[in-house]
Parts: sequence; structure tokens; C-alpha cells
Amino acid sequence: MGLLVNFAPQNIQIKRVLWDEPEFDILEEYSHFKPHLSQMDREILRQLRHHTLTIAQQYGLGYPETVYRQLVALEITGNQLSCVTEIEIPARWDNSVLAHHQTQLLLAADNYLIHIRSLLDFPTQYDFSRMNTYLKSLELQFGLIVNFGKKQLQIYGVRSI
Repeated sequence: MGLLVNFAPQNIQIKRVLWDEPEFDILEEYSHFKPHLSQMDREILRQLRHHTLTIAQQYGLGYPETVYRQLVALEITGNQLSCVTEIEIPARWDNSVLAHHQTQLLLAADNYLIHIRSLLDFPTQYDFSRMNTYLKSLELQFGLIVNFGKKQLQIYGVRSI
């Protein structure tokens, strides 16, 4: 419950407002990597999924990516999984590292790269291409793109090809 107060020029108007947390859909797509997961990877994926759903249920949708990134990182580390919040991606050419690119992606349990997006209808093709490039550079197999969208939480599994 809340109060909506309008300090109008002539007189104050006060209205009681009930807030109902809007329902949101959940879209999950893991078909690209699910057949390739070991039993331990499946358990870690289950935990990461649970932590992501917990954040969405507790805070809802509508915050910027930076907020969700911090919340997800805190939820993961608070539940005894490792989570690195600033990843340097090596740019390679002919097996030589030319430079390092600092990203805002998360590295969970030393094997899962997580890209947090928000307020999009859907992640872009660029998000998927970039995730694939980063997975190859870090020699990782699995990544997640999580979009805390406008009306839908979306979790996409990405496998390095």
C-alpha cells in the first residue's frame, strides 16, 4: 500500500494505492548445450537458474543491468559458488595475445560465463555472437545470457562452437 500525493496549486490531493507486483513470464532455452552437460555441470546450472529466479522474484523486473549484475553476483557468492565480477578477455591473433578487454560479465563456478541484460524485449544477435567469442577466448564451453526484460525473464544457454 502506498500514498500518491499531488501537491496541486489549489489543494493537496491524496489517494491510497494498492501495489500488486506485476506477474512476469519466464522463458528458458538450454537446448544448445543441455546434451553436452556433465552431471556436475547440470547441478551448477540448476543452482545458477535458482539464484537467477530468486533475484527476479524478490526484485521483479525494471532495474538497470548494473543492479541485476550486482544482485546476481551477491546471490551466487552468498550461496557458496565462486563468482568473478570483472573478467579480462584476451584478444588473440595467431595464438598471440594482442590485448585484454575488460568486460562486465560474470564468471560463475569457474566455468560459466554470465551476461546480464535488462529492459530488452529479447537479447540481440550481437549478445549471442559476443558471448560465443568470449567463451572461445576464455576456453570455456558454457555461458548464460540472462535478460531481465520488460515483461519477461529470459535465460538462454550458449555453448561455445
